[in-house]
Amino acid sequence: MEGEINLKKLAELLNISISTVSKALRNSPEISKETKQRVMELAEFHNYIPNSFAQKLKSNKSQTIGIIIPEISHQFFTHVLEGAVAEARLRGYNLNICISNESLLTERNIVNNLMRNHVDGIAISLSEETYQRDEISHLTALLDRNIPLVLFDRITSNLACDTISINDSLNAELAIYELLKDQRKRILYLSGIPNTSVDEKRKDGYFKAIRTKHRPLVLEMNYKEFDAHEIVKFIKSEKVDAILASDELTAVQTIRACKIEGFRIPDDLAVIGFSVGNLGKHYLPSLSAIDQKGAEQGEYAIKLLVDRIENDLEADPINIEVDTNIIHRESTLNYAALKKIN
Repeated sequence: MEGEINLKKLAELLNISISTVSKALRNSPEISKETKQRVMELAEFHNYIPNSFAQKLKSNKSQTIGIIIPEISHQFFTHVLEGAVAEARLRGYNLNICISNESLLTERNIVNNLMRNHVDGIAISLSEETYQRDEISHLTALLDRNIPLVLFDRITSNLACDTISINDSLNAELAIYELLKDQRKRILYLSGIPNTSVDEKRKDGYFKAIRTKHRPLVLEMNYKEFDAHEIVKFIKSEKVDAILASDELTAVQTIRACKIEGFRIPDDLAVIGFSVGNLGKHYLPSLSAIDQKGAEQGEYAIKLLVDRIENDLEADPINIEVDTNIIHRESTLNYAALKKIN
């Protein structure tokens, strides 16, 4: 076919209206699945590239969303980005990925830059410093300008915006009950991400469960400043026989330190962490963990943002709690028990 392919030519080839082709390419719910598939297949065959600049001028939208994560060391945030990228691509949006490195100043600068670049909405997991100082003026500025904002994972109740999270307190509480059921009596809550909303909630769940039977044991140590000697010394002195760790990396670091000192996992020490990633899955012994559903949180965050952007929703904030579960592996179950559940 001669000449550059455009909406008009696609419509002629399919014998449908230009409006239908345009809506199908934008994944509009008004168009049937079958029609969307026909349009997408033909567009791909002819290597059709939409005139995004013209679309932006017409809609007064940049078709770009910003997503800000606090750091990249924890694989949970990698899963979040996987879900967010997939959903943004499906909805026809570009994703501007930024990392605050747990810094309030960096987070504030990123938000200001994204606003200057006219992003249509922002999804963010708050930095440690932002939560610790409760400084959110840069985020209220977004809402004042009617720029949609979604908080995920690390959230605050001080902003009237949509949120995505799991019930961290309940899941920590249930994990402790699992350890108590296994006759563990000296259970430690080990925090590698202090001064974050999720850590406070997980600690709260730990206290709710442990106070019913035993004395609480809490040790806080930022995963970036992990001190294997101090942790092993504490575990030995307090005769700890189980650990609920705030995150996957801290859990795996602790298992490694204890194994070097001769601990048998899970016979001497059972360990449950938060987040299901490749690090814990493939470590020896593999880590039992509470699945935070990172990809789902990222997907939901983009869905909420796009709904706000495209439908100009003025409804009350939506707060979604993603269902989750504990995945038991070798750090809580011996080989015989694992064979029974697999």
